[in-house]
Formats: sequence, structure tokens, C-alpha cells
Amino acid sequence: MSDSAIPTLVETIDRVGAGAGPPGLDVSADLTVHVAGHRLAVEAYTDRVFVDFPSVGSVLDVLRATPGGSGDASQALPAALAAADLTAVARVGSREVATLGADASGPLGYLGYDHVAVSPRHLLLSAVGV
Repeated sequence: MSDSAIPTLVETIDRVGAGAGPPGLDVSADLTVHVAGHRLAVEAYTDRVFVDFPSVGSVLDVLRATPGGSGDASQALPAALAAADLTAVARVGSREVATLGADASGPLGYLGYDHVAVSPRHLLLSAVGV
């Protein structure tokens, strides 16, 4: 998947969430994609998609590459996932550092980041390489 395919992916997920596609969405995937210059492993078998990132920096790079750049990028993909009743889990190594979409909840919602949850402990440990 190229960087230019990200807006199309978000638009497709939006259409499914708005009822313009088949009801509900389950994903089956076991693939490798390249986004924002990073190689990511994607694995999914139901409504939960796991994305393995090489580093915390690569997670940020990919978020910046989503529609809207660093502005509304933090909202476009999580909102589209939630509308389609999908959840994406970002992993760095064996640690789940962030959750986006339907099953994501936490205090970030108070800051305007609905459908986004992070694990501060896992994020910190992954960032320092422990």
C-alpha cells in the first residue's frame, strides 16, 4: 500500500461506516505494507486489526501521512474505524502502544482525540528501546 492509498482507505472505511457498503466490516489480512517509508506488518482476522511498527517514530510518521497531515490526521482514521466498528492496534515490538477506533477509549477523549487510546507505559518503554 502506498502513501497515496491512505486517503482512499479512510474514504472506503467511512463509506462502510455510513451504511454505503455492506453492513459491518470484518478484516482478514496477513500482509506487509509500506507507508511513509516504513515497512509495517498488518494482521487481522475479525474486527480488530494489528499493525506492527518498527519504532514509535514510525507510528508518528504514519499518522502524519494520513489525510490532513498533522492537523486532523489524528481524527480522520480513528473516526472512520469507529464508524465501521473496527479497531486498529498499533504495536511496537510486543507492546501495544495505541488503540484507534471502536474499542479505543480513555482520557484523550477529553482533549478532543475521540477513539484514540494510548498505553503511556508501553509507549515510553518502546520509545527508549527497553
